[in-house]
Amino acid sequence: QAIARLLPLLETGSPAQRLAAHWLALDHRQALDPAAALAISLPGAGQDPLLAHIALINCPQLPECPRAELLAVTEALAAGDANLQLMRLALSPAADQPALWEAVSQAERFGDGHQLALALLLRSTEPLPATQAVQQLRLQSVTGQAAAAAMPSLRAFAQRCPVAVEVTAHVLQCRRVAALMADSPALLTAGLGTGLMGRLALDPAQRAYWAGRYRQLQWLTQAGNAVLAAGHQDARFVQDWSQLGDRQAYANLLQRAGLPAQPPARWQPGMPIPGY
Repeated sequence: QAIARLLPLLETGSPAQRLAAHWLALDHRQALDPAAALAISLPGAGQDPLLAHIALINCPQLPECPRAELLAVTEALAAGDANLQLMRLALSPAADQPALWEAVSQAERFGDGHQLALALLLRSTEPLPATQAVQQLRLQSVTGQAAAAAMPSLRAFAQRCPVAVEVTAHVLQCRRVAALMADSPALLTAGLGTGLMGRLALDPAQRAYWAGRYRQLQWLTQAGNAVLAAGHQDARFVQDWSQLGDRQAYANLLQRAGLPAQPPARWQPGMPIPGY
């Protein structure tokens, strides 16, 4: 009910606010309607990375989607962004795909649609009452809906980057993109990127390094969730998540709870969190 009261105001706002209203009106088990999502996002897809992300996610599901128009309006915005370029590659004619893959491999960042969606939904729900019950409901709703924007480009990447068996120029391109993912401020994307780097490792030392990176991300996630389950969520956590991403938000939460950012020496994913 608290969220429902926000919707009329959001529905008359910017395209991003209207997208937030459409999202928040859904049950967390429902997906965005592709036609409605594309209608909201397409007009701003050349200016807003999240609107571009949502348009590129939903376009393949619609036979009537204006693919050529969408590729044209997102061209400038996608420059340097491996995630948007991968999504554009999946929509492109076969003749254009080699050049787009080259753009993917030379990108300087991996724009994270999941984090962009979380930030929008958290901003849009800031007026909600600050009571713990409402804030827990807010976080549950927001995280459930934002998951729909998580990593649609992974399939396109995995198809082009199988397990590495030798050092080639293509493998090095794949590793460059996966390393961008592994440095993401979003735990989900960072975990996927770290796993891909392990798959693309070229020797045992590299595999061990990326296994250690993956273990540290699992510690952040599992220890952070244990702290939250114990009732230690605070306004700072939500603010950090919105502004910095959940990776740093969880690290800051562990610090406030007196837990280390790095896992104990013998801890492995799935083991209990000391003190919790």
